[in-house]
Amino acid sequence: MPTDRLRAVTEQVAGLLERAETEPDHPTEPERVLFAEALAAVRAGGVDLLDTVTPHLWAYYRDLAEACGEDNLGMDPLADGDDIWEHVELTRSPRVSPGFGAPDEPSPCYVSFEGEVSWEPEHGLQVVFDHSGAVCRVGPYSGRLTNTGPFAGAVYGW
Repeated sequence: MPTDRLRAVTEQVAGLLERAETEPDHPTEPERVLFAEALAAVRAGGVDLLDTVTPHLWAYYRDLAEACGEDNLGMDPLADGDDIWEHVELTRSPRVSPGFGAPDEPSPCYVSFEGEVSWEPEHGLQVVFDHSGAVCRVGPYSGRLTNTGPFAGAVYGW
């Protein structure tokens, strides 16, 4: 269920989508069309789309808390009833990049957000949506658009 903080992040995301950057810097006309469709899909998903990210944020938090110990995260431990979005900052314009049709990047393009999370200041957060607006990657920033290797098919992963 969307929280007030998630609604606020959704408003921030809407503004960031208006300033999206593309890769390559000068996309071809077909790429511009795909990029516009992907941005429109993320925009249309709104708060409900971002809410689909929530369980993956929790998985990221819990994985790191288990690996490092909750006392070593530099923050008070989160309880199940806490709003994890209170610990997320998405302040950078998203990057829209083409997919390459390979098994590890099957979508024609991706919208990638980079941000910060309280529990992992070193690696931060990357949230990636595919051309249809579906979330396809949530985790520490790696620059990858999907999860490959042992996390193939997973949304959350290193």
